[in-house]
This record gives sequence, structure tokens and C-alpha cells, in this order.
Amino acid sequence: MKLAWMTDLHLDRATESSRTAFLRQLQDETYDAALITGDVSDAHQLQTHLDELAEACAPRTVYFVLGNHDFYQSSFAKVERRVADICLARHNLKHLGKGGPIPIGQESALIGHRGWADGRAGWGNRSAARNPDRERIADFRGLSNEKMFQKMGELGKESAAYFRRSLPYALNCYRNVWIATHVPPFTGNSLAVFCVKSSGCENIF
Repeated sequence: MKLAWMTDLHLDRATESSRTAFLRQLQDETYDAALITGDVSDAHQLQTHLDELAEACAPRTVYFVLGNHDFYQSSFAKVERRVADICLARHNLKHLGKGGPIPIGQESALIGHRGWADGRAGWGNRSAARNPDRERIADFRGLSNEKMFQKMGELGKESAAYFRRSLPYALNCYRNVWIATHVPPFTGNSLAVFCVKSSGCENIF
């Protein structure tokens, strides 16, 4: 299977002409399915842009996870509900992190979750850096540094728990498991997709 991998599209910042050209390219390229690892748009325009991506890629499936920017100008709960409704209306849109491994070829599977920067690397809540998420995502707005990093930690643990549940089964059934996430799981890692190879669960940890 040939995947068209996209990440950090930020279509809310694209001009109409560049977005149209990009969508036309998606229609014309040869691939079996698309994978988007977050930051499609902001919350106000996410539905429109996911609709456009689904239409451009159809009938091919579009697998995706959300990034922090996809929640900007809204809250986690509202965006998650809206995305669930979009996926019901657009059958070729598949939000990862809501089920088990997805076969992509005879020996490979795909799993994914949005991930989240949990603040464990570096200075943590002692950092003087200002995270724009703090002002642009309702769940973070008005929180102290301590509460902000506590919430980030909870989101990171949620993603980790999903992978702990999914990986053993996936690696027991497939030779290669592709993991899609928005926030890289390793310090210094700039890739949003990585592959784990194993002949069985005993090789995971």
C-alpha cells in the first residue's frame, strides 16, 4: 500500500489559490490512502477543510490524528464531538485513536493517537516560555503554570495509555506497525510517523 503522508497543513493560513492547487494535486496523485498527522486547520475551519480533503482524496481513505492547532479557538470536547460528526458524514474520513489497528498491506498495520507535549523534557512548569496553546485552547485558558503542565501531562498519559493497549495486540498480529502521532514521542525526534518492527509481543518492552 502506498500512503500519501501529510502533516501540519495549516490550511487556515493558506491562500485560496494555494489550497485549491494542493487539493487538485491530491486528486491527481497516485496513492492508496492518505495519512495526516495533525494541524489540519483551526477549530473554526476544521470541518470545512476536512471536508475538502475527504473530497479531494475520495474514494481513498483519509486517516488522521488531530494536532494542537486543530483545537485553537475551541475546546477539546467540542472539537472531538465535531470531528465525530464529520466522520459519520464522510465515510472515507477515519479518525485514528478510536479503535484497533488498521491493516495496510499483508504484513503491516496503522495505529495512531494525537499525542501531546507533556512538558516532561526541559524545565517543565518552571519554564518562562509562553505556549500559545494557553491562550487559544479553552481548556488551558487562565490556568497557572502548574495547572497547565498538569493538564498537558494528563493528555500525554492519555495518548501513552492508548498505545500501551494497542501496540501489544498489533505487534502480535503484524510484522510492521506504523504509528501516527502529532507530537513526536522522543526528545529531538522531528518525525511524526515511525514504524515498529517485531515478530511478537515479547520484543516490545
